[in-house]
Amino acid sequence: MKKVLSLLLIILTILSVTACVTETPADTPIDGHNCESICIECNKCENAACTEDACAEKCGGHHKCESACAECNKCTDTTCTEDACADKCGGHHKCESACAECNKCTNTACTEDACKNKCGGHHKCESICKECKKCTDTACTEEACADKCGGHHKCGSVCKECKKCTDSACKEDTCKDKCGGHHKCESACKECKKCTDAACTEKVCADKCGGHKEEVPEFTSGDKIVKDKYEVTVGDIVFTVEGKAFLRGNIKDLIAVAVDTMEKVSGNKFINSKNYSNPYNDNKVHLNVRREGMYVEYDLYQGSSYNDYGSAYAGSPEHAVLTPGYIMDDDYTIIHELSHVLMLKQTDTFYCQLLNEGYAEYTSYLALQELEKADPAYRIHFKPSEYLLMNLELYDYGELYKHPIEYWFDNTFEYASNNNYAVGFRFMWYLDTVYGSYTKWLDVIDSMYPYKPVEGGTPTTDQQVKALKAAYGDDVMDGFYPWLKKNLDKFQYNYKDSKYTELSGVMNIYPTFDALEPRMVLENIEYTDLYINLEQARYYLEEYMNFDSSNLLLKVSTSDGKVPTVNLYKADGSFVTVKTNKPISLEGISYIKLVGTCKAAKIEITGFSPR
Repeated sequence: MKKVLSLLLIILTILSVTACVTETPADTPIDGHNCESICIECNKCENAACTEDACAEKCGGHHKCESACAECNKCTDTTCTEDACADKCGGHHKCESACAECNKCTNTACTEDACKNKCGGHHKCESICKECKKCTDTACTEEACADKCGGHHKCGSVCKECKKCTDSACKEDTCKDKCGGHHKCESACKECKKCTDAACTEKVCADKCGGHKEEVPEFTSGDKIVKDKYEVTVGDIVFTVEGKAFLRGNIKDLIAVAVDTMEKVSGNKFINSKNYSNPYNDNKVHLNVRREGMYVEYDLYQGSSYNDYGSAYAGSPEHAVLTPGYIMDDDYTIIHELSHVLMLKQTDTFYCQLLNEGYAEYTSYLALQELEKADPAYRIHFKPSEYLLMNLELYDYGELYKHPIEYWFDNTFEYASNNNYAVGFRFMWYLDTVYGSYTKWLDVIDSMYPYKPVEGGTPTTDQQVKALKAAYGDDVMDGFYPWLKKNLDKFQYNYKDSKYTELSGVMNIYPTFDALEPRMVLENIEYTDLYINLEQARYYLEEYMNFDSSNLLLKVSTSDGKVPTVNLYKADGSFVTVKTNKPISLEGISYIKLVGTCKAAKIEITGFSPR
């Protein structure tokens, strides 16, 4: 027992001595903080976020730098992110271009980090602008003066459109870039784009178009002046000129197409089985141009007579007689008189004026409509069909209705242009519309009352009325006025509603000489690249009418608001382009071209006068 107690005492003594010998580690927090981030090597805290007092002294790491600078022992590796290498070596470049004043590098080609902050120079500008402090010396090349003062001139001539200076005398640098103007040229040549208007003084149009050459289309002429006698046969028409006359080159073609068209629209034939005899005994139709029966010649131009018109008529079944003016352009008299011959060829006689002239005018109207469908140019060679509506205007229908239509077979109706022509025209239109033919009565009356000069000649008015009723029925006379009242609009002519004649290609133009005044004009034309030959007009004026044509002027009056463009050609094909709505001199010009498509109320050539 004593031995056991002694042993325990010895053990306790040893433990007591051991506890006294063992010391608490110096870096163990005395407050009892147990650090979880102790470095194995130095036993210091590695947690930078730990704020415990016991961990205030942190472990700085134990990285061994492999890129230490030999001179300063700092890290040279810019990609290294170790804390121990945070203070990098900036290099030890010794700048050879250090500025004596600021010690900064002056070598712009040097890329060393130590020389990144360059010396900008220490130039003291002697030409500093008082307003903006920038250099005003344009010859100065110092970098510090690279941003120059542009001046502070306030321009008093600024263009409202482009804001540039418009004062050509202004020498300010800020006004060097001048406004060249904003004029929009209306006369630009289509080929060279230069201005063709010699009267235009705009600076941008100073360089004018000098003209170009172009091959002008071939113009057919064949015009001739007949002084004695000329005769040619056109189908069944013998065309004879007696005395002085001007013949267009296409006169034979015009006669032929007129004859064919009249036969087509009427259904009648110039040469038929009746074969009425004529003084020539050739069963032909004779169309004669004579100067007999000329109107009183007018001396309006310094004593020079210029009238070329006179009587026009048809006589017996074989011939019509015209004066020279009626075979020129802008006249349908040739069709009207041949219509009389066509009627005579069916009956061998005339009847009352209402029937005779009604037939001629209505046949002319239908023929003109047919011709202009085939070629609008026939509206120029003859007349527009709607012209007849104006020429046959009826002013007072009330006066017409006061008497039955038969009354006007024997009496003149004075309330219309051309009197009974106008009434007869409407009567033929009525027969054609209601009964399908305005010529049926001719065969009927010729059968019922054949012309017998020895036995009394032309049928009486009663006989003419009986023939009309036999052809169309007993109500034919009574039905005219009711029909007319319902169809007055067919005969209304409004100048504003006139059709435009569509023309293109090439054409000749001639003056017209009548009892009013000489004129050379095309009205209500819609042209598309139309060439007009002036040479034939001059030939007509100078050689036939003895007029001076050296001062011709062209005036194109458009109705669609466009400014016309005209090419003016000399005989050799050289031309200039003019775009204007003012009169254009045609001196030395052989041909003109109305360029593009345009509606013209009037194309007029003036300036010719008697010699």
